[in-house]
Amino acid sequence: MLDQPAATQFVVGKLFRFFVADEPAPTAALLQPLADDLREHNWDVRVVVRRMLSSQLFFSDIVRGRKVRSPVDLYPRFVAPLQGSTNTYQVAETSERLAKDCSSRPIVKGWDGGRTWINSASLLDRSNAVGSLLRNSKTRFGGENLGEYLTQQRLTRRDTKPTRRNAAGRAFARPLRPGC
Repeated sequence: MLDQPAATQFVVGKLFRFFVADEPAPTAALLQPLADDLREHNWDVRVVVRRMLSSQLFFSDIVRGRKVRSPVDLYPRFVAPLQGSTNTYQVAETSERLAKDCSSRPIVKGWDGGRTWINSASLLDRSNAVGSLLRNSKTRFGGENLGEYLTQQRLTRRDTKPTRRNAAGRAFARPLRPGC
C-alpha cells in the first residue's frame, strides 16, 4: 500500500494543509517534489516538513493568512508568540464552547477544519473569546499584563538599531532566513 504513488501524495497533501495553507488545495504538481522526497527518504516525514518550512512558498504572501485555527489551537497560537500564559480552565471552557465540544467528533476522520470553523456567529465568538482572554487577570505576557508588556516592547524596539524585522514596524514579521 505504501508503494503506491497516491499514498505519498495523500500524506504530503495532509502535511501541506496542516503546516502551510488550508485553501486553496495544493495541486498535484506542487506536491509531487514533496512526495518524491518522502519516498526517496524512506517515509521520513522530517525531510518533507523541513523542506516545506524552509520554502519560499511558506514565507510568501500567497499563503499568509490561509490557516484557520481550530478553537483548541486558537489560544496557544495567539499567546505563544507574545510569551503568554493564562487561565487554562478558561481556555478549555471557551475552546469547548467555540468547538461545540471538540471531544465528540462528527465522523471518524475528525473535524473538517479550515473554513468550516468560520461563520458569522463564530467570528464574533472568537473575537469575544480573545477579548476575554486579554481582560483576564491571570493572563500574562512575558510575566506582565498586556499593557506593561507592550510598553516594554516599544521601549526595547526604540533602543535597537533598525533591522529588517523591526524597521517595517511589524511585530510578527517572518524570521530572517540564511542567505536573505
